[in-house]
This record gives sequence, structure tokens and C-alpha cells, in this order.
Amino acid sequence: VKLLTFLGAVTDHSSPTNDKFLHSRMTVSVYTSNYADSGDVILFETKSYLAAGLRSVTATHYDHVAFVFRDVHGTHQCHDETLARLQNDNDLYLVESTVDGVHTYPLKWRLRQWSILCPQIVVRRLKLLKRGTHTSKLQSSSLDDLVTAANHECFSAYEKYDFLPKSKAFYDKVTEFVDAVNGSEYGIWGNVLRLNDVPFEKQKSFFCSQLVSAFFKFVDLLPENVKTHRMLPGHFSDDPSNTMKHLPLQNCVLTHEHLLLFNLPAVSNAQQKQYRKI
Repeated sequence: VKLLTFLGAVTDHSSPTNDKFLHSRMTVSVYTSNYADSGDVILFETKSYLAAGLRSVTATHYDHVAFVFRDVHGTHQCHDETLARLQNDNDLYLVESTVDGVHTYPLKWRLRQWSILCPQIVVRRLKLLKRGTHTSKLQSSSLDDLVTAANHECFSAYEKYDFLPKSKAFYDKVTEFVDAVNGSEYGIWGNVLRLNDVPFEKQKSFFCSQLVSAFFKFVDLLPENVKTHRMLPGHFSDDPSNTMKHLPLQNCVLTHEHLLLFNLPAVSNAQQKQYRKI
């Protein structure tokens, strides 16, 4: 990773000198135990040179994206019996499209797998908004705020009273989507080169960001005119330096990116030991 960072193929967001994630990081155990929920977006920066080329062309940090699924009914089964036997206390899954196809994986286990290949993995949690909240916020914003919102989803503009608890209907809709796409094929060039978007019920294959944007459309958090086969992982980033247009989300907002840590930094370990002594 250090060599790839030196060559510019990856960015070391975990470095103490990187201010972006200085106050926005958490361990994967804390995330999966306390915060993870359906609709959260997980962004990955992988190590491969092909992925580095994609990031360079799209001017973003990320080259893979997936979303979280909470099985509130407790009935979901992974495609692999070995995976089904893994401990999954919170019934949380990562839904993603890779060269193996569209599948679900126990969330914590899958994130730890990805951490071997990814210098950086970040999460943006999904927050549903009360009807009309987004519009009223924009109407009350200054011109400078509107420019900021257009280029950088301003999660901090909302208060806790603006958010809506996720309902049974929402979770049922998520389950319906996951059941529909689970086992679909992976496909990129045939989808990317297509002129028009294919209706969801006729879509037989997905690439990673197409799958996530199709999910957001399915649960009515993206407008119908969004072309899912034109979406790339960078569209889901909130990095202000990102030159790609952000998704026109409706009735929801994604929190700022939080870096997921798989090993506590040395300083944190030292602090924990000190706390235990006290």
C-alpha cells in the first residue's frame, strides 16, 4: 500500500496528516454493531492498476460501490451455504455486483475481506427526510449555500427533527429489491454502451454503481429520469474536489463519508490502555 501511495495509485486516507477523515472515522465493529442499516452506501478504493486508471479518468477516489441490507424478517439466505453458516448477529448484508454476479454477503465478514484489497473503505449512511424538508431547506438557503449544496451534499444543514424513521414499508421494499436482483449476472460494457436505460423488471445484469443507483430508484429516492447505466462509483462520493455531478437524491440524504477502520490506530490503542489503568 505504501508503494502504491507513493506512486499515486492510491490515497492513504488513514494517514494522520489527512484532515478529511480526522474526525470522521470509526471501526468496522462499531459501525456494524451500532449504525449499519439498509440503504447505507459503502465506497471502496481498491489497489489494482485498472481501478487506479478508472479513478484517474473519473477524477474520484473510488472505483467500487455497494449498499447495506438489513434482513428485518430474518429469512434471507446467502447464495453460498458456507456463508450462510457464518455468524451474522444483526442480519446485515452487503449487496454488490462483482465479476461473480450480484450477491449478498454477511456485512462484517465481507468488509473485512475487502479490507485486504482496499486501502480505504468509507460509508455514507442513509437518512430519510420528512416530506418537503429538502425543498424547504433549499428555499431558506442563501445563494452561497445553494452553490455548496449543488457541489457537495450538505448533510450538516439538516437537524435530527428533519429525519424520518425507516418504516416497515421501506424495509419491505428493500427486501423486494434484493430478492429480485440476487443472483443476477455482472455486466458492464453491454450496459454502459447502451443508449437508453432498460426498465428494472427487464434488467438481467448490473455493474456495481448501476446496481446501487437502481436500488435508490426502486425505493423512490432517485427520480425516474436518472439513467442507472450512466452512474459511476464517484457519483456517490461527497468529496468537494469531486468533479462528477452528485446524484439528485430525493426525500433522503447521505451522511458525510466516514472512514472504516479495521485496526485501531496506535494512538487509540494507547488511549484505551490508559483508560483501563484509570
